[in-house]
Amino acid sequence: PTLCSALISAKPQKLRCLRIERVGKISDDGESENLFEVLKADALPSLRQLHLSEGKKQSHLKGLAEVISLGKLQGLESLSFGLAVQIPNDDEEGVVAFAGALRRSLVPSLRELFLPKLGLKREGTEAILKALSDPERPPLEIVQLTVNRLTASQADVICG
Repeated sequence: PTLCSALISAKPQKLRCLRIERVGKISDDGESENLFEVLKADALPSLRQLHLSEGKKQSHLKGLAEVISLGKLQGLESLSFGLAVQIPNDDEEGVVAFAGALRRSLVPSLRELFLPKLGLKREGTEAILKALSDPERPPLEIVQLTVNRLTASQADVICG
């Protein structure tokens, strides 16, 4: 069995923190079974901290956005998405989907958000900043975000 199938079977009730260092390597078949399927299956009901790193696919952002949009991470307090996502210049769909999922109704307990390596382009930066300035944003207290070439109005969103 893979890590994912073991988590789905066991449904560990007390697991509060999960750190996956190589997101793309956690299952043998990769396509049909992955961490996002585990989260969709409510296999980690007590999860409060989720730390993902060392992945390189924008599909990970889309997968995470889908899980959040389904309301499966209501108790999540800290999300660290340290994946060095390779985003083509014309495709920031995963970033935009993720930004759209950052809503208080979907992640009402989210206090910490770490997005240091997204390599955001214009569209992704605008989507994330829009989500952070929206009155329906989660109750974030700590945000770490790497962006380049901010306009004055975008800087105001971060500092305001």
